[in-house]
Amino acid sequence: MCGIFGFILKSELSQKNIESGIQAINKLSHRGPDNIGHWYSKKDGIFLGHTRLSVLDTTNSSNQPFRRDNSVLVYNGEIYNFLSIKKMLKPTVPPFFTSGDTEVLSALITKHNVRAMDFIDGMFSFAFYKDNSLILAVDHFGEKPLYYGWSRGVFLFGSELKALRAYKGFNNIIDRGVLSLYMQYMYIPNPYSIFKDVYKLEPGCILQIDKDGLAHPPSSVPFS
Repeated sequence: MCGIFGFILKSELSQKNIESGIQAINKLSHRGPDNIGHWYSKKDGIFLGHTRLSVLDTTNSSNQPFRRDNSVLVYNGEIYNFLSIKKMLKPTVPPFFTSGDTEVLSALITKHNVRAMDFIDGMFSFAFYKDNSLILAVDHFGEKPLYYGWSRGVFLFGSELKALRAYKGFNNIIDRGVLSLYMQYMYIPNPYSIFKDVYKLEPGCILQIDKDGLAHPPSSVPFS
């Protein structure tokens, strides 16, 4: 089990934004005791963080955020068929330098974009960033949850709500309509969360967003 967190905004990152992102990803340290890492681009206004539980490739080469081909990936889960995907990709992509599934997933998304999901057998949630575009996705059964939402012009996402709440400026407003649903069903149905303007990405769905779309909440769509 790993943990991911990130955010993107329309302006350049400030030092306070970066410090708040680090504080948020540290809230997920229990999910990944082997490494905590982060990457950001001040110019692009994006921050990505990851806490790692090492399973397949335990070397530092597979630490995340993982960078390859001018892209950045944070990923939680396991791709069961990554070896067959790796074999399929080898003739058409730059050489692989790790033995785990993280690099394979990164190369697959780089080559096929959202169609990459057609090839994957596994449990996962991830955030993939390249060319000012951010892709979020969750496996068909939602085994690896991913929350996302908006707070004061910032688009946030993470494996747990506690990470979003740790970001300075999070609105922290309870959605009374969702609270009513909880009282009725004794659970919170997808795609809602207990917080206003924060949602849970539905199983088998993908969400793609760029900086120009931050003013208009995007809709998640099924990838198969």
